[in-house]
Amino acid sequence: MSNDDNSDENRDLLEIPCRKCGQKHNYLLDVERSYVVYNLMSTHQMKPVKKTFTRIFICPIKDQEFQVTFSLIQSFGTIIRNVVVKGVKDGGEKETDSEQE
Repeated sequence: MSNDDNSDENRDLLEIPCRKCGQKHNYLLDVERSYVVYNLMSTHQMKPVKKTFTRIFICPIKDQEFQVTFSLIQSFGTIIRNVVVKGVKDGGEKETDSEQE
């Protein structure tokens, strides 16, 4: 993909148990990150922290929506701004309206 917004660096894979069918599904996430330069003497954000999001997912088997709260690790020097659910891995790029934070 030529668009920087869709590069592998901005893509994460999330495996979650489905509340509709009971199976586990792998979902592709577009993760919007900002990069921050910190003073090396600063201890601000030195340790990775969890950032929690709530998003709508669609079961690929039952084609029904369900909501999940999950956490991603925000590593040193990055800030996760937003997460968009792009769809099930190998199940097409069926995008959901789930950009709220």
